[in-house]
Amino acid sequence: MSSNSNHNPFEDTSNEMARKVRYYRRQLAIAKTEVEKQMFARNQDMFLLPDEQKTIQDLEHTLQQTLQTIINSGQPMPESVYEKRKADFTKRMQSMITFSFEIGNQDGDAQVFDYLFINDQIVKTTYMRQSPVNSKTIVVQSMNKSDFVKVLGQIDLVDWFRRYKPKGFDRQSSKKVYWSVRLRWKARGYKVFLIEGFNDFPYNFEKLLTLIDQI
Repeated sequence: MSSNSNHNPFEDTSNEMARKVRYYRRQLAIAKTEVEKQMFARNQDMFLLPDEQKTIQDLEHTLQQTLQTIINSGQPMPESVYEKRKADFTKRMQSMITFSFEIGNQDGDAQVFDYLFINDQIVKTTYMRQSPVNSKTIVVQSMNKSDFVKVLGQIDLVDWFRRYKPKGFDRQSSKKVYWSVRLRWKARGYKVFLIEGFNDFPYNFEKLLTLIDQI
């Protein structure tokens, strides 16, 4: 009996699809990084241009289609390290106690948005860093914690942390715009997740600004 008699062609198909997934993931990561470089070159722009947005969306769509093909075939797709971290982070957000977003001048004033989660309710406090006594606190009516966590998951802060944080403060300019995102959750004590930037913004930073504006 030949060595090919036990060959499973379906396994070849599955392996090929897995290779495609890895390829599209790499291409997507490269595209995001390139777009961020272009945003920085445009005087620290926070927003994607339409063609940049389309490039990202097309790659994301192709990747999701390929993943769905594997799922429909019944063959498991091994999780990447990134996917495992993302799944773990999603669980952590369920026990999130506070979320804070700050943007402004690193050496001067900045606007701070603090969110306190009490059960499924959100209490929002806003103030300027240099004058916290003039803060304003409201109970958010337009969104609850579950909704907030869902939208935050779509922004994918783990992706920011993975690709964006390593370059951190590498890019400098006279226009010193500082921003930070900080999450605190309860898990064997209190844990903190922090990302901060200096004149440089992740490719979908606009999504976070939209979320902050909504609540």
